[in-house]
Amino acid sequence: MTPAASRWIGVALLGALVVHAVVDKLPGRKLAEMLFACHVFTVIMALGLLWRRPAPVLLGLTFHLGVGLSTFVFSAIALRKLAPTSLLVHLGPVAAGLWALRGQPAGALPAWTILASPAIFAAMLVLSRWRTPRALNVNQAHAPWPSLARRFPALWQWWSAMVGFTAVTVALAWLLLVGVLPRAS
Repeated sequence: MTPAASRWIGVALLGALVVHAVVDKLPGRKLAEMLFACHVFTVIMALGLLWRRPAPVLLGLTFHLGVGLSTFVFSAIALRKLAPTSLLVHLGPVAAGLWALRGQPAGALPAWTILASPAIFAAMLVLSRWRTPRALNVNQAHAPWPSLARRFPALWQWWSAMVGFTAVTVALAWLLLVGVLPRAS
């Protein structure tokens, strides 16, 4: 990928987040939802594109593949609504990450990103609990999904399950990417 293309894609991802915030979140007074982990990982990915570093791109992509897409689809189905800008900020990073990492040898994808994702997500849970309104339940930091609340009576159990889910699905996404990328010569 050329430096200019990488920068433009990084800027486009950041721009998509701004558009999503202005069009979908600001009018409903839900700007705190921009702290959803998907958006944070998109910022990490965009910075990786701007700096032309594959590790942050991989970090964002594996989170989106492992966690972001499934929760985005589940949420859209459960809530029966979908903002057009939400499509942009959830599918855009996946497309950008796959495009950016094409041609990268599998050995260029550091395994430490597998551990970084759940750690960042755990930090996002704490930040979301501390800085976002309970009613928005950003990152489900205040309470589990209502349909799962009976299975997780204590918040620490819910958080542990979500961080564990993140660790497993991100590792699977990383293994999938490493498996499809070319081997270093």
